[in-house]
Parts: sequence; C-alpha cells; structure tokens
Amino acid sequence: KLGDGHRVSTRGRCRKLEVCLNDFTTSVDAYVLELGDLDMILGVAWLQRFGKVTFDWEKMTISFLWEGKRVELHGQFFTTKEVSTNNISHAPMDSLHSLLEEELVPTNEVQELTEVQKQELNELLSKFKGVFEENTGLPPKREINHTIELQKDAGPVSVRPDR
Repeated sequence: KLGDGHRVSTRGRCRKLEVCLNDFTTSVDAYVLELGDLDMILGVAWLQRFGKVTFDWEKMTISFLWEGKRVELHGQFFTTKEVSTNNISHAPMDSLHSLLEEELVPTNEVQELTEVQKQELNELLSKFKGVFEENTGLPPKREINHTIELQKDAGPVSVRPDR
C-alpha cells in the first residue's frame, strides 16, 4: 500500500540496492513497482534509519546525521506550469522530486501499449472472459437462502460502534 492509499502489486524486491543522491550513497531494500515517471519513492521506512530528520520546506531540503556526517539532500522546485511528464522524466536522478499532488494538472496524454503488452492483455482478457461479460439478469437461484430472522416486537439495536 502506497502513502496515498493506492494498492499496487510488486514485481519483486531488490535487497541492498545502492542509491546515490548527490554525494550521499546508501543501500535500501526496494520493491519493484510501476511508478510512471518517477525513478524511486523513498518513504518513511527509509527515513527512519536516520533517526532525527529535518525538513526545510522553504529551501526544499532534508538533512540528517549519517555516520557522524551531516547529509543535506536538495529537492527540485517545480511550479504548476513547469510540471509535465517531459521535465519530470529528464530531471537529474540525484535530486529529490517534490511535487504536491494537488498542484498537478491532469493531461490527456495516453501512452500506447507495446505489441507485447497488447498480446498479453488479449490473452488475459480471453482467459478470463467470463469475468468481463456484461450481466444479463439476476443471479441464479440458490439452494440456501440466507436470511436474518428478526424477533417479534423487537426494537432497534442500540450498541455503540467500535472505535
């Protein structure tokens, strides 16, 4: 589950993957995900290793102590007008991308599938064609009809919801 609540399936895990940010090099256990134009997401689990981490939102920096040395990582500023898939994908790998989801303007860009992807999609749709069929009526009658039988003259239940 990602920080924004979306669930994605992983394509594997890379243990002790070496990551270089500016002059700082570290290793991370990384999950392989489809991230679109992003190279990598470094989340809370990664930041926890450094203990006390300072964020300066005005200067777009993250700083922490690592092996007795002060490390400062600099983000890259984008305005709403500057944000596009083109300039995000060509941004330097050694910078931290800091984009607020609320500021992103949706585009009508459509990425075409490759021939291999089209073939795989068609095979998948054929294999599970019953799942994708339109409903033509009500579900079939079942042998067992599950019901909740109410007690005669019983009032509404007054139970506090769980917290």
